[in-house]
Amino acid sequence: MIIKTTMERCDLRYIQMKNSLIIDGNFKEANLSGADLSDSNLRSSVFDEVVMNKTIMDGTALPGASFKEAVVSGVSFNNANLSGADFSDSRIEMTSFDNTVMVDIVFKGSVVKNVDMTNKKLSGISMENIKMQNVNLSGAYLVGADLNGALFVNCSFKGANLSGANLQGCVIKNSKMSNISLNNADLKDAKFYKVTLVNANLREASLKNVFFDNADLSGSDFFNADVKGALFKTTKTKNLKNVKKSVNIDKAIGLKI
Repeated sequence: MIIKTTMERCDLRYIQMKNSLIIDGNFKEANLSGADLSDSNLRSSVFDEVVMNKTIMDGTALPGASFKEAVVSGVSFNNANLSGADFSDSRIEMTSFDNTVMVDIVFKGSVVKNVDMTNKKLSGISMENIKMQNVNLSGAYLVGADLNGALFVNCSFKGANLSGANLQGCVIKNSKMSNISLNNADLKDAKFYKVTLVNANLREASLKNVFFDNADLSGSDFFNADVKGALFKTTKTKNLKNVKKSVNIDKAIGLKI
């Protein structure tokens, strides 16, 4: 089926549109709850401000699609291609991304809850000012990602790779980040509350003015990390590696050598 039309503000609840080819599709402000658009080609389509509750998008090609300010709940994007999609200021909850292509996605200002992104390749992703809660990013590839000003609550980054990532001003609470790679990452002014960072790779990271409160940094590697103005409050620092080789250690507070 080939469609070249606008469906802006349409009530498309429970519509069956499997295997569709949508050219210049405009679904802005439409209601797609319960709809089935699986195995379709919807590239570069506009889904801004749509309502999607339990919508099926499995196997759908959505590169360059726009989901700005969309409400996405219980949606299945399994085996879909979301490369370059824009979810800015959207709300995403209980949504599935199994085997989904998710490179160069924009989540700027979005709210994401109860989502599993384990082992996802998220290269080129933008998460500026994102708010995440109960999200599993264990083993995720986030090299060079932009997480400036993000908030993470009850999230898991165990074994994730955030080398070279921008985490300036991030707030991370009650999260698990053991064996994470933050090599050469910028964490300036970030705050960590009750975060487990056991065996974290902090080599050459910028930890300027970072605040660790009740964190666990046991076994972490501080080689050439800049800790100027960093505050370690009630934080476990057992068996730290290369802490004597960190930069500005004399200007850190509470970091034991």
